[in-house]
Amino acid sequence: MNIKKISLALLLTSTLFTPMAYAMDNDEKTYKSVANHPAEKDAKEKIYKDILKSKDSSRILNLANLFLKDGVYEKAFLSLQEVEKLEGNTEVLFQLGKMCEEGTGVEKDEQKGEEYCKKAFSLLEQNCEKHDSSAIADLILIYNKLGTQALQKEEFEKGTKFYLKQARLMGKLANMYEEGKYIEQDSKAAMNFYGDQRKLYLTMYREHLVHFDEIKKLLVSANNGFFRLQKEIN
Repeated sequence: MNIKKISLALLLTSTLFTPMAYAMDNDEKTYKSVANHPAEKDAKEKIYKDILKSKDSSRILNLANLFLKDGVYEKAFLSLQEVEKLEGNTEVLFQLGKMCEEGTGVEKDEQKGEEYCKKAFSLLEQNCEKHDSSAIADLILIYNKLGTQALQKEEFEKGTKFYLKQARLMGKLANMYEEGKYIEQDSKAAMNFYGDQRKLYLTMYREHLVHFDEIKKLLVSANNGFFRLQKEIN
């Protein structure tokens, strides 16, 4: 899984670091006020410990943002880990995965980064099934940004089941767009998702990751959706 591309896809327009504002505003002022403090490091350490004690995920998330902007990556990573413990947050999980893959603020560990990314996708799927509009938006954003770049052999080899799950999610998004379920009806967007879904199935078959019988019905369904809407649009 190319975590860098996925993380970037989300972070370009996501609300990862825009939590509720009141206490955060005070935290930010306090943080900035120690920038020129003679004992800046100790002062920031105290702020870090105080906010972590609050167990307020929004405040901790805001602090992580401040650390990231300031280049204090180790503290940013630890803060994001704390947020992840307190609440299920897909964007935070993707960010943690990206930092693990790059070795930013933590020892480089691509396997751990992959685990964070898979956990994020799993959470997105659960939220999508609950018709969570933000989860749907995140999935749309990911697939629109990634396109077919995610169809590389080395990525598929890391988990066929994981990619089958992605393909099913593409189908769900296509269906939502085609029928206008929970989002505005958009035939072109639906056609594109059906198209990405069929490419995903075909690539998995060509790379011998699945038997054709396993995906035959799914591929036929994706093909039907794609060509039906293509004819409708043209």
